[in-house]
Amino acid sequence: MKLAPTSSSQSQARLNRSDRPRRKASFIQTIIQTIIQTIIGIVVLLVIVSIQMEFQTSHSPSPVRSIVQPECSIKGNVSVETGARVYHIPGMEDYDSTTIDPARGEQWFCSEQEAIANGWRRAPR
Repeated sequence: MKLAPTSSSQSQARLNRSDRPRRKASFIQTIIQTIIQTIIGIVVLLVIVSIQMEFQTSHSPSPVRSIVQPECSIKGNVSVETGARVYHIPGMEDYDSTTIDPARGEQWFCSEQEAIANGWRRAPR
């Protein structure tokens, strides 16, 4: 036997139906806020990574190496085109524009003898 809905349950049903658009709008706003926060997070990460990449290569020896061995100013560079390992000493034509990227196997040397002993050759200019 089914009971007829009371007036309070009918009014509750009407309130629930009238509340649906507001709940749906609130749900959509929450999703939009989450998407925006995710996008902002990704942008921040990209900025951090690009800043790190900018400072990853160096034009000069590391501060620690400069203090401990200030004469370590020879740049061991790997050619992008040929993969040849050449070293540059201060005063050479390409010395100032040469950057050292340890991730590519490039390194600093304290003497030409050290560079040669490690398989590097003197740059042509």
